[in-house]
Amino acid sequence: CDQLFSFELKGTTGDSCLFENENNGDTTIIVYQKVKVTVYPVPATYVIQLRWQGVEESKITYRVFDMKGDIVIGETSLLNASGINEHSIQLFNLSSGSYSIEVRMDGEVFRKRIIKL
Repeated sequence: CDQLFSFELKGTTGDSCLFENENNGDTTIIVYQKVKVTVYPVPATYVIQLRWQGVEESKITYRVFDMKGDIVIGETSLLNASGINEHSIQLFNLSSGSYSIEVRMDGEVFRKRIIKL
């Protein structure tokens, strides 16, 4: 990669890598779209929504941890379809407090904080 830069195009943000081809002077731009994972509402009472934008069909997994690092909701697998995806996570069995959710998708790991009232 000769030059790395960020972009915004019609509301989509991402990173790009600029390659200069030494043979004929052509320029190639490869775009890497950042995947956004949203957890809402925070704080939550009984249910949170996990929302993400899928680029292609694949598998997504998530786990929920308490603040000591113990798993309180074990690994759950979901289908990542192309487009906007949503999944409800029940918090009925959790005590009030702070938690974190770890989402794994396409080789990336996202962590978000959850507060249960």
